[in-house]
Amino acid sequence: MLRNVFLKTLRDRLRSLFWWTVGLVAFVVSTVAFWPTVQDSAAELNRLVENLPAALRVFSGGELDLASPEGYLGARLFSFLGPVLLLVFSIGFGARTIAGEERDGTLELILATPLARWRIVAEKFAALVAATAGLGVVMWASLALGAAPVGMEIGPGRLAGATAMLVLLAVAFGALALLVGAIAGSRGLAMGVTTSVAFASYLVDVYAPVSEPLEQIQALSPFYYYDAAEPLRNGLAPAHLAFLVVVTALLAAFALVAFERRDVTV
Repeated sequence: MLRNVFLKTLRDRLRSLFWWTVGLVAFVVSTVAFWPTVQDSAAELNRLVENLPAALRVFSGGELDLASPEGYLGARLFSFLGPVLLLVFSIGFGARTIAGEERDGTLELILATPLARWRIVAEKFAALVAATAGLGVVMWASLALGAAPVGMEIGPGRLAGATAMLVLLAVAFGALALLVGAIAGSRGLAMGVTTSVAFASYLVDVYAPVSEPLEQIQALSPFYYYDAAEPLRNGLAPAHLAFLVVVTALLAAFALVAFERRDVTV
């Protein structure tokens, strides 16, 4: 098993993945189940949001339309809570993958094998991608299966597009946590730095419509590429998808190089 780092990493996270799956299904089902109630009072809620100051309205998704499934899911799931959940999982996974195992002393068992260091990092990153994508599939399936019974008319294709962009966003920050952990060997530092970068990126994207200085740097935020094209309404935007894929690949490549060159304290 030690010679297959990918499977070992997933095996070590099975219990965590199980509970994440249960929690995610419960969260998605409760969100979808609340749709009929929101739909009945959508007009009043939309007027309430429109009367908010611009600086507060951005947190509710700006131009909000709770009367449509796309607007409701965008506001309730894909604008904030969904990204928070998957980012917490992916950042934690990435921080623990190298730095956490180094701290716990379990990384020594893997380094004692004849596997090259770059392969160890590559397989651990592949496990991160697989685990996060698995949660994305769970989210998509819960949404697609739960939409019809409550009269939520939204196609599984658009749900898949929005969920895929969410998974890519989470994996990008997971790759950053992996990189920081590979450089510093500290799980806490990896989580702290990555969480700070994610929060700052989110604020830049959210406040850019009401702040000219932030608008000029909005294109640097991964969150911009995640939601600017509104995949729930318009489907996937190839350019935005490609940006997140390229950034993630670069971060993973840098992690390979950093871990290859660093002395590991095991």
